[in-house]
Amino acid sequence: MAKRKAKEKPTDKAPVKMREMTPAEQARYEAYKARKAATPEPLKYEEREARDGVRQLVNRQDAPPGFEVSAMAAATGTVDLGAGTGLINQVGNAVPTYSDPVAHGNDIIARMTDIAPSDGLEGMLAAQMVTCHNAAMECMRRAHVDKQTLEGRKLNLTFADRFLRTFTAQVEALAKYRGKGQQKVTVEHVHVHQGGQAIVGNVTTGGGGHGTGNDGTTSSQRAIEAAGESITLRSADGAEVWGALQGNGEAVPATRDAERAL
Repeated sequence: MAKRKAKEKPTDKAPVKMREMTPAEQARYEAYKARKAATPEPLKYEEREARDGVRQLVNRQDAPPGFEVSAMAAATGTVDLGAGTGLINQVGNAVPTYSDPVAHGNDIIARMTDIAPSDGLEGMLAAQMVTCHNAAMECMRRAHVDKQTLEGRKLNLTFADRFLRTFTAQVEALAKYRGKGQQKVTVEHVHVHQGGQAIVGNVTTGGGGHGTGNDGTTSSQRAIEAAGESITLRSADGAEVWGALQGNGEAVPATRDAERAL
């Protein structure tokens, strides 16, 4: 009877030698560490025993006093702990769960914290942005599942496109809300003929001010009226206004379009 050959033990693989970082990679890593050290940790939950069959998530036990309320405010914009918890629960229920519930909740909170809402309204918008982003990614995932029908692919990509457009609108709405108080003035088709001169700076009206004429006009307004043709300035709501044309003191070209934020 033939003897079985003894199985040869696999030889131990040589350990992988870690290469050194390039100077550019090291600089990037140092920048990451500095940013990480300067960024407060977001709120994180851990699982506790189930209550009435429902898994309970609570704030981590190693969190220092005051951490939970401040971290909740950083994620939701509200200083009310109950309102913040309710908002996070709303997002958690609106976003599909593919991972552990603890990781799922912590991921949502981290994303909202990155948006950094500063009040309750921004917190609600941040919650909608996270929900909308995940909905778009879910539609993208479904569009590319194995053996997806052409109609299913088209439907999911269509909805993904709608969600992505909505997300862009949400980003713009957040930026506009955060920049409240700023006004944009659009300069359209400015014509300056020979002998005329464009006026630089904000033009104000009122009596008794420096350079104000007897009729209440400013020297800037009188110079514009003497330019031969009026200069059309339109604000965002379409109203004609006086405004700054060019910041370097030179005359505006014969025809141009420009924008200036006041």
